[in-house]
Amino acid sequence: MSSDNNLKVKTVMSIILLISILLCAMSCRECPTEPEEYAIDISADFVGASRVRLLVSVSDSGDVREFGIKRNGEVISKSQIAGKDTLITDITAEPATAYQYQGVVYYDRKEINASEVITLTTLDTTSHEVEWTIFRFGYIGSYLRDVFIVSEDDIWAVGFIETEETMHNDTLDPYNAVHWNGDEWELKRIPSNTVYGTIGNFPLTSIYAFNSNDVWTFSGFGAYSHWDGEQWKTEYVTERSGGVEKIWGSSSISIYFIGSLGNITHFNNGSWKEINSTTTRHLTDISGISDDLIYMVGSNQDNWSSNFIIYEDGQIRNIDFPDTCMQAVYATAWNDVYLVGEGMLYYDGRKINDWPWPDNSGRGGAPTPRPRARRFPQDSGARRGGAQSAAGSCPDPQCHAQQARPAWPRKWAYLRLGSRRARAPL
Repeated sequence: MSSDNNLKVKTVMSIILLISILLCAMSCRECPTEPEEYAIDISADFVGASRVRLLVSVSDSGDVREFGIKRNGEVISKSQIAGKDTLITDITAEPATAYQYQGVVYYDRKEINASEVITLTTLDTTSHEVEWTIFRFGYIGSYLRDVFIVSEDDIWAVGFIETEETMHNDTLDPYNAVHWNGDEWELKRIPSNTVYGTIGNFPLTSIYAFNSNDVWTFSGFGAYSHWDGEQWKTEYVTERSGGVEKIWGSSSISIYFIGSLGNITHFNNGSWKEINSTTTRHLTDISGISDDLIYMVGSNQDNWSSNFIIYEDGQIRNIDFPDTCMQAVYATAWNDVYLVGEGMLYYDGRKINDWPWPDNSGRGGAPTPRPRARRFPQDSGARRGGAQSAAGSCPDPQCHAQQARPAWPRKWAYLRLGSRRARAPL
């Protein structure tokens, strides 16, 4: 009898012990171990009058997925960690104001670590002392289509430039580029090919450069030209559905050419490939962060519509603006993209917002109004002018000599360059 009681006691104790072990295991699952304190650091990447861009660095993301930015002690942004370095832009800053920024790391909705506090002062809107200089080139029918600044002593502009000398001598081709060497502007003739294999100095539509010895242009006759530091190489490009208006590249072996009829052509290490943009609108501008993330805009002035194209990881995302005409785009980071045309829009990586124009009423001035959009006339000579349209559409390499050449100057191609003397105080 005594042995039976002992057996029962042992059985009960075993059951109690098993239940205790199970409860302990379940309790451990519900109470995860706190992660180590991951280091976070922030620094100023850009400081302007109404925006501040911060570089956020996290030592090791590990199990941590979220970080935030505090401004003057209040959280203004929370984001998911994307790699060790991430750019965050504060677009609600006021001019001439000192702000204290701090980065914080979250785990399980709790703040587990914070960076040092940095103090940044935005520019004053009245501190931009810009001195503009206008340079004029050529005579009637001359125009410039694109410009690229390699450095302050190395600036290119391309288009079609008719001088007094070329106007009165049909054996001389007009110029198609001007180059600033730090001391003066030089008129240039850049050779380009045609579908017929004829090389000439035809009007150029776009230019892009990686350095002084790596310059790319495209002509209205469908050919690229490349300067390698010693000579120009040019070839006609067949892998495209329209003309080329803008160029952007991550390197000399990966370059994108965009233009009319929704044309996107990619030059990749010597080979050419056309990319379906899913639109037939005229693509007017391109700006990229890397080969995996590129932004473009297209427009149709006939019905005043446009679209914003995001080319990410080889996939096209097309955002339509049925009643807004946007013609330029500029990106500094995946969450810092600007669209300009009929007003100004801002893309923060998630949604498109109206640009928050600063209000100067509290600083002794009137509220800053949002600019009203102005539509270009359908027959504006500045956009569809005679020589420009004829040169861009004529398939005959000799068509320039056939165009009428007036005997007196009435219009010039010109550049307006500004130099800013003020710098952002840090």
